[in-house]
This record gives sequence, C-alpha cells and structure tokens, in this order.
Amino acid sequence: NHLIARACRTILEKSDMPQPSLALASMLSMFATVVSRRRMLKGGEHVTQANIYCVGVAPTASGKSVSGRHATKWLRMAGLDKLIGPTVWKSDSGIQSAVRMQPVHLSVLDEVGKFVEAARSPKAPTHLKGITTQLLELYSTDSLGKAAYSNPGKTEGHADHSEVLHYPCLSFYGCSTPRVFFNGFSMDAIEDGFLNRLLV
Repeated sequence: NHLIARACRTILEKSDMPQPSLALASMLSMFATVVSRRRMLKGGEHVTQANIYCVGVAPTASGKSVSGRHATKWLRMAGLDKLIGPTVWKSDSGIQSAVRMQPVHLSVLDEVGKFVEAARSPKAPTHLKGITTQLLELYSTDSLGKAAYSNPGKTEGHADHSEVLHYPCLSFYGCSTPRVFFNGFSMDAIEDGFLNRLLV
C-alpha cells in the first residue's frame, strides 16, 4: 500500500492536470502485474491471480494517458521489459498469442473505448467480437488450453499454441473519454460479465 501511494503521489506531482483516480488505477494494474504468479490465492482446486482490468475515463485533453505512460516507464526502469505487453489488440488470437509469449504482462491501451465500441458492435467482424470473450476467459482461468490452430511448437518470434499454458496473467490499463467508452456497452455487456470485470 505504501509503494502504491508513493507511486501515485509521484505521478500527480509530475502531471500538469493531476488525476488521482487514474493514477491509482494505473498503479494497481502495474503492481498487480509485478506480483502476479508470486502471490496467488488458492481456494480448493481454483487459483485466483492478481490480474486486474482497469479503465480510466476522463474528458479529452485531461491528461488521462499520463498515468499509463508512467507505468510502462517504471517497468522499463526496473528491468521488467518482459512484463510490458502490446498496446493494441487486433483480434482474440492476437491476445492469446501475446499471452503465450508473455504469460504475465501489462497492456497499456490508449483510447480503449474505441476498441470496446468496435468489438461489441453487432456488425463487428468475428476476430473483434472474440476479443471480449478471450478477455473474459483470461480473467479467471487457471490455464489456457491448446488452440485448435496449434502450431507444432514455438519458433523464434512466434507463440507456441500446442501446449497448455498454466496461470496466464494479463492485466491492462486503458483510457477513454466517457461518451466513447459508455457507448460501447449494452445489456449484453452486463449479462455476459465483461463490464463486471472492469475497474472503471
């Protein structure tokens, strides 16, 4: 708690437009990634990871992306580049590949509201619609099974989909404007549990 509070204060001191809630959200995401696989809660056969999905919602030109940049910067400064994930999601298979290559990572996403709006649109292509389904699975799964399109093994620069991956841990911090973010949600987002898994 002391480390998180100290990190948040540093962000606020260095920001032209301080956003305490967004600073906290980004630091929760960063520290959750750092402790993942080191701190897990076991309940029977199920294991709960420290992964967290955070979204900072604020108006345009309010400095909402500053906190995310600090998270990435500090991971690099700590020599934890391997925990920095992709900044753009283009498909469900892309997310799975990223997790298989980096089982624990933090994705800092700019304008995540546009992605949500596109992925949850009734007219969205299959590869975009599958993103939220993949995120739902990764949020609480103990293992990621073999993919139907498995390659025979891992090659340099490519993920190995032929093996079961135990304890994957993806966290993300995204930012968005209120209108774009909330326009992407309908009753389906509540019923399928996606909205419930976001810390907004």
